Amino acid sequence: MLQLLINGKQAVLPPDFNVLLERSNPLLEFDGIRGARALNFKLPYDDVNNAIFGFYGNRNVSYKHAEYQCEKLYKGRSVERGYLKLLSSQSGFEVLFTENLSNIFGDYDTYSLQKLPFADIAIPGVLDANADESNDAFCWPMIRNDQFYGSNQGGYMGYVNKYADGAYEESPKVPFFFLRWVFEQLTAITGVKFTGTFLEDEAMESLILYNTHCLDGLSSITPGNHLPDMSIREFVNELRKLFNLAIWPNVWKKEIKIDFAKNYFAADVAVDWSKKFGKIRGKKPVLESRLELDWELESSDAMVSQIPEDLDGYLTDVGSEIPGIFPITTKFSTLAMQNGLPITSQQGVSALNGQQSSRFAPRLLFWRGLIDGLPLASTSSGTGTVVNLKWNGANGLKETYWEEFEKFKLNTHIYEGEANLNAYDLALIDSHRRAGELVKVHVQGYNYMIGRQQITLPGNRLPVLELWKC
Repeated sequence: MLQLLINGKQAVLPPDFNVLLERSNPLLEFDGIRGARALNFKLPYDDVNNAIFGFYGNRNVSYKHAEYQCEKLYKGRSVERGYLKLLSSQSGFEVLFTENLSNIFGDYDTYSLQKLPFADIAIPGVLDANADESNDAFCWPMIRNDQFYGSNQGGYMGYVNKYADGAYEESPKVPFFFLRWVFEQLTAITGVKFTGTFLEDEAMESLILYNTHCLDGLSSITPGNHLPDMSIREFVNELRKLFNLAIWPNVWKKEIKIDFAKNYFAADVAVDWSKKFGKIRGKKPVLESRLELDWELESSDAMVSQIPEDLDGYLTDVGSEIPGIFPITTKFSTLAMQNGLPITSQQGVSALNGQQSSRFAPRLLFWRGLIDGLPLASTSSGTGTVVNLKWNGANGLKETYWEEFEKFKLNTHIYEGEANLNAYDLALIDSHRRAGELVKVHVQGYNYMIGRQQITLPGNRLPVLELWKC
């Protein structure tokens, strides 16, 4: 009933073979992007399996450091896809199964965005004050910063990308790259395609990455200089913690779908699994149920050393009735605003005055274009649904993206039990491969979000599911 295809070839299994598969739900986890995993298992040594593994069972064959595509078929239906890593050929072939999310970006998996091989871009002869967020790579918003050159101010007038009377004036020039463009380039470099409602959203299209690396003394723009010092994986996960994103990676397809998680929590339940469980009795409380949202503010910006009200974090207000806190903190933050302009007070990165060692933290703004004669960026979006880059208040991040999750955390409890699932069911709740197609079910009067799964194949033991009440 269970078949194992390795690089498309059916492996020989031992008579008593079984494997425990563990899955998680990305909607309920915030500490990284995880895939399914299985404990190490052994395949018998025979000619078929030896050929599959490149004859590594022969004494004279060296280790090839290969990763083998592996597909588990249960009753003829594909229930899991991933990769095998060969660990040993002593007394059989010992292997480890994983979805291999840790290596989805290949050689670039651990690279900082600043070190990726982006192509340099010529500095435009005339800077565009009204860049198009749908097509352009970067824009040039005017930023108030009285400390850009530190103690070596000279004739500096306190503005980055200073603009007046229809033209950019003498000032440090800093390009701000669109988030959309960065994802496009990550696809070009790594081969991993990014899709989903987050990248299709009109407001998100205007997001730009703030930085302080100016073009003093440079003849071209090196994109990595203007991006935060974080890996691709960290970049995606920190955005996830800002906008409550659902991350659905598919390693075989080399695709990552990024959706707004709120849509999954708000969606209706269409599948009734009441008869797949025995009578549900008992439950476990979720003790950490008060939602706390916060960000790491730029430590070198004097304007946020005393946290402005608009940059304060959020905590579910239920008094002392529920003491347990569920904290989510992202490395992304934003800038303070003053008189319609972003304002900061921090030293920039410049080839002048020995400022090459200055650094900047990950921060976001919305590009607003040319408004009232000035190229503006803001903490408030100007297109699509209005979004404010602040946790609290109307159109803030909590209200816009986290409302459904907060209600879920306050009202949920957990039931864990066996479920009589067939091969089709097991395939359907493979959340990464099916991109969250089925994450909620109705069971005996209540709707539940499916959490962790423990699946033993072949099905001589029933799968154990964790159900979170919606």
